Amino acid sequence: MMKRLLSLIASCVICLCLLPLCGLDAHADDNQYQGWGGDWRASKLIDNEYGESGLFSNDNRNNLNEKIRSYARDLEMNIIVYIGGSYRSDNDTEWFCRDTYTENFGEDTDGVFYYLDLSGKSPAYDYIATSGKAVLLYEKNIDDIFDHLDTYLPSSGQLIQEQDIYDAVNSFLSQLSYYSENKPSSFAYYHDKKRGKYFYYKDDEFIVSKSKPFMIWVYIFLVCAAIGALVGLITYFVTKSRYKFKSKTNPSIYLAGNDVNFTERSDTLIRSYVTKHKIETSSGGGGSRGGFSGGGHSSGGFGGGGHHR
Repeated sequence: MMKRLLSLIASCVICLCLLPLCGLDAHADDNQYQGWGGDWRASKLIDNEYGESGLFSNDNRNNLNEKIRSYARDLEMNIIVYIGGSYRSDNDTEWFCRDTYTENFGEDTDGVFYYLDLSGKSPAYDYIATSGKAVLLYEKNIDDIFDHLDTYLPSSGQLIQEQDIYDAVNSFLSQLSYYSENKPSSFAYYHDKKRGKYFYYKDDEFIVSKSKPFMIWVYIFLVCAAIGALVGLITYFVTKSRYKFKSKTNPSIYLAGNDVNFTERSDTLIRSYVTKHKIETSSGGGGSRGGFSGGGHSSGGFGGGGHHR
């Protein structure tokens, strides 16, 4: 009885441990990553929303465009710096960055979109949207980049000076170059919850997919194993505390060895029992649940974050 109980507990633990592996699928089959198209000339500064002539003088605008394109070529990613002159809510700003980037470069390509809120509203809300490989390169450093840029940018309500914004854009480009040196590990991943996409490396291949990365399955496996082991231990000790398992009684102690002689031995099956259980199965199809519907928004995956000044 004790051995059967332990076998049952062990089987349950093994089943719990193997459960997450049933969900593994082929990541490469639905890889939506598009990479970098190589057209560094498409990267640019956009400041025409800030008044009729924009924020910058022609010389400063040309200099920034040249630098942006130079960094785009060296970093092999698309870069847009957008000077926002109209008020947008935080959520609208995020979607504006995603949609404007996609309109210029397409979905799931390598690139960065930097939105500078110079609408004059308080508090100002800047945003950095990352796409493709840029997601893993900069995701952990977004807050540090914003903190560094605050040195140059005016606080909400303060006077906006062209030179300050010019210096801030130059500093932003330097930050992109600086953090690009920190290559993400093979265990790193990011989840865009709005589009349900994951960003990660698999066998040195960059993946943008709705399939979970291997590291998540490992985590689930470890959690299931821990839960299964805990349940097994609890079941064992509860059962042991309620029942006292004794060794089987040996009938030979009641017989005298010299007085009993067996002339024939046989095993005869007296009766047998067959127990049947009906296994209920669900007939419903069951569609996928949840999922954010952006209603006209880009379906590409993004990382990034915002910052109030």
